[in-house]
Amino acid sequence: MMCSEQIFLKKKILNYYGLIKMFDSLPAAAAQNQARKKILIIEDNAETQLILKIYLRNYYDIDIVQTAVEGLKKIEQNNYNLIVLDINLPGELDGNDVIRKLKKNPEYKSIPILVITAYALKGDKEKYLSMGANGYLSKPVGKKDVLRLTGELVR
Repeated sequence: MMCSEQIFLKKKILNYYGLIKMFDSLPAAAAQNQARKKILIIEDNAETQLILKIYLRNYYDIDIVQTAVEGLKKIEQNNYNLIVLDINLPGELDGNDVIRKLKKNPEYKSIPILVITAYALKGDKEKYLSMGANGYLSKPVGKKDVLRLTGELVR
């Protein structure tokens, strides 16, 4: 746990580099490393996995899987506070199937889902939100947007 002096120094350093607004927008518990929340990333692209892990690892406990089937198994075995989900996944199921299955299951339907996908045509965001996703970002994603949305969605 960070003490107030450590937080003050961290904010001072971030302010020096012009990043204080991003730090202040993080959830208080995440910024203080208290009660770390768990995020599952379901993403098949190794580069995107690495980028998301780098963005989130200092604030959350992260699990990463490459397929929808692996993701659904992990969800059954763990209590996640957020699912970060790609849509175009290899295998028999894709991200659309994951959203449908989670939202139909009373045990999992309250877990927030952040869709991060290359599908960025007009209407795609609305499509995934209407299916039950709680947030949407189109690739490529920036750190500020990822941290802002995860901070808003994590429970």
